[in-house]
Amino acid sequence: MTYLGRSRSAFCIAALLLSGCGLQASLAPDSVAASGVGGSRVAPASGGAFSGAYSGGYSLTLCVNGYRGHDGSFTFNGAGIASFLHRSTESGVMKRGKINQNLCVGWGGTATLSSSRNPQNQIVMDIFSHSATIDSPCGHVFYYSVTGGSGKFANASGSGTVSFTCSGSTSYTDRWSGTLNY
Repeated sequence: MTYLGRSRSAFCIAALLLSGCGLQASLAPDSVAASGVGGSRVAPASGGAFSGAYSGGYSLTLCVNGYRGHDGSFTFNGAGIASFLHRSTESGVMKRGKINQNLCVGWGGTATLSSSRNPQNQIVMDIFSHSATIDSPCGHVFYYSVTGGSGKFANASGSGTVSFTCSGSTSYTDRWSGTLNY
Protein backbone atom coordinates (compact mmCIF):
# COMPACT_ATOMS: atom_id res chain seq x y z
CA MET A 1 0.00 0.00 0.00
CA THR A 2 1.38 3.41 -0.86
CA TYR A 3 1.80 6.28 1.57
CA LEU A 4 -1.16 8.10 -0.07
CA GLY A 5 -3.39 5.06 0.37
CA ARG A 6 -2.49 4.75 4.08
CA SER A 7 -3.20 8.43 4.69
CA ARG A 8 -6.58 8.15 2.99
CA SER A 9 -7.50 5.04 5.03
CA ALA A 10 -6.37 6.64 8.28
CA PHE A 11 -8.41 9.76 7.49
CA CYS A 12 -11.56 7.71 6.77
CA ILE A 13 -11.21 5.73 10.01
CA ALA A 14 -10.64 8.92 12.02
CA ALA A 15 -13.69 10.57 10.42
CA LEU A 16 -15.91 7.59 11.24
CA LEU A 17 -14.72 7.49 14.84
CA LEU A 18 -15.20 11.22 15.32
CA SER A 19 -18.66 11.23 13.77
CA GLY A 20 -19.68 8.45 16.16
CA CYS A 21 -18.45 10.59 19.07
CA GLY A 22 -20.71 13.51 18.28
CA LEU A 23 -18.47 15.60 16.04
CA GLN A 24 -21.32 16.07 13.57
CA ALA A 25 -23.66 17.43 16.24
CA SER A 26 -21.04 19.88 17.47
CA LEU A 27 -20.39 21.16 13.94
CA ALA A 28 -24.04 21.36 12.90
CA PRO A 29 -26.44 22.04 15.80
CA ASP A 30 -29.50 21.46 13.59
CA SER A 31 -28.37 17.99 12.54
CA VAL A 32 -30.31 16.24 15.32
CA ALA A 33 -33.51 18.09 14.43
CA ALA A 34 -32.95 17.59 10.71
CA SER A 35 -32.48 13.84 11.14
CA GLY A 36 -35.75 13.53 13.02
CA VAL A 37 -34.00 12.27 16.17
CA GLY A 38 -35.12 14.02 19.33
CA GLY A 39 -37.36 16.54 17.55
CA SER A 40 -38.58 17.76 14.21
CA ARG A 41 -37.22 20.44 11.95
CA VAL A 42 -39.30 23.60 11.86
CA ALA A 43 -39.31 25.63 8.67
CA PRO A 44 -38.10 29.19 9.18
CA ALA A 45 -40.71 31.93 9.10
CA SER A 46 -41.13 33.64 5.75
CA GLY A 47 -42.79 36.79 4.56
CA GLY A 48 -42.41 40.51 4.98
CA ALA A 49 -43.70 43.48 3.03
CA PHE A 50 -46.69 42.50 0.90
CA SER A 51 -48.05 44.24 -2.19
CA GLY A 52 -50.32 43.24 -5.04
CA ALA A 53 -52.22 44.61 -8.00
CA TYR A 54 -55.24 42.96 -9.62
CA SER A 55 -57.87 43.81 -12.20
CA GLY A 56 -61.05 42.13 -13.33
CA GLY A 57 -64.81 42.33 -13.14
CA TYR A 58 -67.14 43.35 -10.33
CA SER A 59 -70.80 43.64 -9.51
CA LEU A 60 -72.22 46.18 -7.09
CA THR A 61 -75.57 46.54 -5.37
CA LEU A 62 -75.90 49.69 -3.28
CA CYS A 63 -77.40 49.68 0.18
CA VAL A 64 -80.45 51.94 0.41
CA ASN A 65 -81.32 53.53 3.77
CA GLY A 66 -84.91 53.16 4.85
CA TYR A 67 -85.74 50.22 2.58
CA ARG A 68 -85.86 46.66 3.82
CA GLY A 69 -84.01 44.13 1.72
CA HIS A 70 -81.79 46.68 -0.04
CA ASP A 71 -78.48 45.65 1.56
CA GLY A 72 -75.26 46.38 -0.29
CA SER A 73 -73.08 43.79 -2.03
CA PHE A 74 -69.75 44.05 -3.87
CA THR A 75 -68.40 40.93 -5.62
CA PHE A 76 -65.05 40.97 -7.44
CA ASN A 77 -62.94 38.49 -9.42
CA GLY A 78 -59.64 39.29 -11.08
CA ALA A 79 -56.08 38.36 -11.94
CA GLY A 80 -52.77 40.02 -11.23
CA ILE A 81 -49.45 39.78 -9.41
CA ALA A 82 -48.68 39.83 -5.68
CA SER A 83 -45.68 39.34 -3.42
CA PHE A 84 -45.05 35.67 -2.54
CA LEU A 85 -47.90 34.52 -4.86
CA HIS A 86 -46.51 35.94 -8.12
CA ARG A 87 -49.12 35.49 -10.89
CA SER A 88 -52.36 34.92 -9.07
CA THR A 89 -56.13 35.35 -8.99
CA GLU A 90 -58.40 36.95 -6.45
CA SER A 91 -62.05 36.58 -5.60
CA GLY A 92 -64.04 38.26 -2.90
CA VAL A 93 -67.33 39.51 -1.64
CA MET A 94 -68.14 42.40 0.65
CA LYS A 95 -71.53 43.15 2.18
CA ARG A 96 -73.03 46.26 3.66
CA GLY A 97 -75.74 45.42 6.14
CA LYS A 98 -78.21 47.49 8.12
CA ILE A 99 -78.92 48.36 11.71
CA ASN A 100 -82.58 47.82 12.61
CA GLN A 101 -83.15 46.93 8.93
CA ASN A 102 -83.13 50.63 8.00
CA LEU A 103 -79.71 52.29 8.43
CA CYS A 104 -76.81 51.14 6.20
CA VAL A 105 -73.55 50.39 8.03
CA GLY A 106 -69.92 49.79 6.95
CA TRP A 107 -68.67 47.32 4.38
CA GLY A 108 -67.04 44.02 5.36
CA GLY A 109 -66.22 40.70 3.76
CA THR A 110 -63.52 38.30 2.63
CA ALA A 111 -61.08 37.86 -0.23
CA THR A 112 -59.04 34.85 -1.34
CA LEU A 113 -55.81 35.25 -3.31
CA SER A 114 -54.68 32.08 -5.11
CA SER A 115 -51.40 31.30 -6.85
CA SER A 116 -51.93 30.60 -10.56
CA ARG A 117 -48.97 28.20 -10.67
CA ASN A 118 -49.86 26.36 -7.45
CA PRO A 119 -53.61 26.92 -6.80
CA GLN A 120 -53.39 25.09 -3.46
CA ASN A 121 -51.35 28.07 -2.17
CA GLN A 122 -54.03 30.53 -1.06
CA ILE A 123 -54.25 33.50 1.30
CA VAL A 124 -57.58 34.30 2.99
CA MET A 125 -58.28 37.83 4.25
CA ASP A 126 -61.03 39.71 6.04
CA ILE A 127 -61.70 43.14 4.52
CA PHE A 128 -63.42 45.92 6.45
CA SER A 129 -63.91 49.67 6.74
CA HIS A 130 -64.06 51.88 9.80
CA SER A 131 -66.55 54.19 8.14
CA ALA A 132 -70.28 53.64 7.85
CA THR A 133 -70.66 56.46 5.32
CA ILE A 134 -68.98 54.80 2.31
CA ASP A 135 -71.68 54.09 -0.28
CA SER A 136 -69.49 51.98 -2.60
CA PRO A 137 -66.09 50.27 -2.25
CA CYS A 138 -65.09 51.92 -5.53
CA GLY A 139 -62.66 54.77 -4.92
CA HIS A 140 -62.03 53.90 -1.26
CA VAL A 141 -59.35 52.32 0.91
CA PHE A 142 -60.20 49.39 3.19
CA TYR A 143 -58.27 47.44 5.79
CA TYR A 144 -57.41 43.77 5.54
CA SER A 145 -56.41 41.18 8.09
CA VAL A 146 -54.98 37.83 6.98
CA THR A 147 -56.95 35.06 8.67
CA GLY A 148 -55.08 32.06 7.20
CA GLY A 149 -54.81 30.19 3.98
CA SER A 150 -53.79 26.85 2.52
CA GLY A 151 -50.71 25.17 1.11
CA LYS A 152 -47.58 27.10 2.05
CA PHE A 153 -49.79 29.86 3.47
CA ALA A 154 -51.70 27.58 5.88
CA ASN A 155 -50.55 29.58 8.92
CA ALA A 156 -50.42 33.01 7.29
CA SER A 157 -50.96 36.25 9.18
CA GLY A 158 -50.61 39.92 8.37
CA SER A 159 -52.52 43.14 7.76
CA GLY A 160 -52.64 46.24 5.61
CA THR A 161 -54.85 48.14 3.19
CA VAL A 162 -56.56 47.49 -0.12
CA SER A 163 -57.95 50.18 -2.40
CA PHE A 164 -60.50 49.66 -5.19
CA THR A 165 -60.81 51.76 -8.35
CA CYS A 166 -63.78 51.05 -10.59
CA SER A 167 -64.05 51.86 -14.27
CA GLY A 168 -67.52 51.87 -15.72
CA SER A 169 -70.02 49.50 -14.18
CA THR A 170 -68.10 46.22 -14.53
CA SER A 171 -64.28 46.68 -14.39
CA TYR A 172 -62.06 47.31 -11.38
CA THR A 173 -58.42 47.46 -10.29
CA ASP A 174 -57.13 47.16 -6.76
CA ARG A 175 -53.88 47.64 -4.86
CA TRP A 176 -52.83 45.70 -1.76
CA SER A 177 -50.17 46.99 0.61
CA GLY A 178 -49.09 45.71 4.03
CA THR A 179 -47.44 42.66 5.57
CA LEU A 180 -47.68 38.91 5.13
CA ASN A 181 -46.02 36.30 7.35
CA TYR A 182 -46.18 32.55 6.76
